[in-house]
Amino acid sequence: MFYKQFEDGVLVDFELLLKQSDINFVEEVTGMSYLHYSVLGNNRENTAALIKNGININMRDKKGNTALHYALSKGYRQCASVLITHGANLFLINNKHVTPFDVAAAFNIPLNKYGVFNV
Repeated sequence: MFYKQFEDGVLVDFELLLKQSDINFVEEVTGMSYLHYSVLGNNRENTAALIKNGININMRDKKGNTALHYALSKGYRQCASVLITHGANLFLINNKHVTPFDVAAAFNIPLNKYGVFNV
């Protein structure tokens, strides 16, 4: 069962959102996707569901950040682990020339040779 999530301050049914909208929708002002917002809400279940339903895991917002940049910078290790194990790129550079790998190093988040850290 999918969980409910907030969007623009309104509670929406996440399952309905997946069925009735473009999963790769990008918010016009920020360039953020449902995946970005799911990660910023530290919602591992919704993050996994979005990936399962085909969202672009490496989509960048207007700052060039991927969901993985945000997961690692916020310390949301479980969300980051879901992203990494499903193929999120650790080496995509944002507008400030910072990769998710750089973010992990800056916050002392250990990565192993497969890119997946101890959660």
